[in-house]
Amino acid sequence: MHVLDQDSNSTFLSEFDWKAVLMGYACGLSIGFSLAYFMLSAQNTNWLSRIAEELENRIIMRRRKKQRGR
Repeated sequence: MHVLDQDSNSTFLSEFDWKAVLMGYACGLSIGFSLAYFMLSAQNTNWLSRIAEELENRIIMRRRKKQRGR
């Protein structure tokens, strides 16, 4: 039975081609770009600036903690 399992696994892997991976990647990429376009084309982008400010504050706080620890 072990030999049969190896044959079925090799058949599955040979059928799982790079074309399937490429199709999935392209679909995900196009959906992601579409969502990003709709989010950024909205008139109200305050949420984006708020996220950027929060990330900036986190970076500053981490640097201060590292400097205090030295």
